Amino acid sequence: MDGPARRGYADGPWGQVHFHDRGAGRPLVLLHQAPMCARQFDTVTPLLSAAGVRTIAIDLPGFGGSDGPDAPPTIADYAAAIPCVLDRLELDQADVLGHHTGALVATELALRFPKRVGKLILNGPAPLTPQEQAVFREDAARREKASSILEVDGSHLSSAFKHRAAFVAGSVPLERVQQYVLWMASVRAPLWYGHNAAFS
Repeated sequence: MDGPARRGYADGPWGQVHFHDRGAGRPLVLLHQAPMCARQFDTVTPLLSAAGVRTIAIDLPGFGGSDGPDAPPTIADYAAAIPCVLDRLELDQADVLGHHTGALVATELALRFPKRVGKLILNGPAPLTPQEQAVFREDAARREKASSILEVDGSHLSSAFKHRAAFVAGSVPLERVQQYVLWMASVRAPLWYGHNAAFS
C-alpha cells in the first residue's frame, strides 16, 4: 500500500539537496520548473506510485528545501546535484522527467552522466534561438528581481499571485496558485537564478 513520500537529503555541491521518495518499482526522477520546487509534482506522484513507479522528486539547489549557491549557477551546475541523490539512494540509474527548467537540467544530466539516465522525458523544453534566449533571460531577470523587492504592504506577494493566476488562466485551483506563490517566496537563493540558468 502506498504511503506518503519519504523525505531525505543528500550532500550536494552547495550543501544539502532535498528530495521526496515515494513508492516502489522502476525509479523516476522528477525535476521541477523554476522557480518552483519538487512539490510541483505532489498531485501526480500518488498516481505514478499506484502504477508501480518509484518517484524521486528533487528540489533543485536553491529551491524548496535544498541549499543554494552563492553565485548564479548554470544548468550544468544544477545537473551535477542529481547524481548526489542517486548515490544517496544507492541507485545506479533512473529514468528522468524534467519540466521546463527541469527539462534542461534533465537533458544536461543525460549528456554529462549518460550511464545514470535510463529514459529521458522532457515536458516543455525551450528550443530557443540565441536572440530569443537573451530576451527571455532579460525579461525573467527583470520581473524576478523586481518581485524580490519586499514592499511594506505585502503588495509584492499580491502582484506575484495575480501574475501566476493570469498565467494559468483558471486551469488550476486558486489554492494551488497560492502554493506556487509561497514556494516562490521561500527560495533559498535569489529567485532569478533558475531562469537565468535556463535562458543562458
